[in-house]
Amino acid sequence: MNNFPELEPVPNLKFIDLEAQKWYKHVFSPLSFYEIMDSRYLHLTNLHGEVYILPDIAKSDCENLFKNENAKANLEKGNKYDVIFVEQFSSDCGLAYAAVLYDAPIIGITSHVLLPWAYPRLGLPFDFSSDAYYFSKSGPNPGLYHKVEAVLMDLYFTYGKWLIHRNIYNVFERYLPSVTFDIEKVAREKMKMVFSYQHLSVTGARPSAPPLLEIGGIHIGEPKPVPKDIEDFLANATNGAIYVSFGSNLIVSSMTPEKLQQFLQAFKMIPQKVLMKLENTSLPAGNDNIYASSWLPQFEILCKY
Repeated sequence: MNNFPELEPVPNLKFIDLEAQKWYKHVFSPLSFYEIMDSRYLHLTNLHGEVYILPDIAKSDCENLFKNENAKANLEKGNKYDVIFVEQFSSDCGLAYAAVLYDAPIIGITSHVLLPWAYPRLGLPFDFSSDAYYFSKSGPNPGLYHKVEAVLMDLYFTYGKWLIHRNIYNVFERYLPSVTFDIEKVAREKMKMVFSYQHLSVTGARPSAPPLLEIGGIHIGEPKPVPKDIEDFLANATNGAIYVSFGSNLIVSSMTPEKLQQFLQAFKMIPQKVLMKLENTSLPAGNDNIYASSWLPQFEILCKY
């Protein structure tokens, strides 16, 4: 049950389309938005933005679970499940939905490192003195300033989580007025495990517990052959190559032409060849050391080269 159903799912997998993917395309700001911001305070701006926007997103997602025709049809079937996997990110509406409407053990899943507010649910402390806080600029073992900053940021986001939970309770009160529950109690008692996409080789040593399973790298399989045009481009890269990607959420073509030109100018000054994920692949003449494409087989490239 999600917003991004597979076009060709495996035979034993059934998707329930929540149909909200079009709305999500407008959540991320264009890169030009960040060009005018002071990078020294970007992490604080990001935190404030999360506290400001996430409660509304949680409300919208929660209402969609009750209003979406596909979700309602699935609920009316009265299906029973042996286990339910629920995303653990910003909103706990999916967790509450699974706990209230179904009688099955729940496993939390997250596609990134375990977030600080998830630690208490597993009976774990979050160590501000040594661990990198999710919204902080510092890495592990931060200095005194960043330790204090992380604690204050966490207090502010605790307020944000309260706003998120308030919206979830309001939605449930509207659609299931006879049901009462405490989200944190549900998380502690009904969520039996959490699968987190992290690994100690990246995060460093952190407290763990039996219900927490690190699954970083679980998606890695055998690489496929690299496309021939990329192989030909890298065949004479005697000084090596640099792979440049901003991921799938940040659209490189949304930066200003002036900023993109700065990137291209910098690439001209280095001896390496450059593979760049870029939606608009028509680069100006004179950028022969750059291979640009809207999609690149990242896993295969990194494995081979």
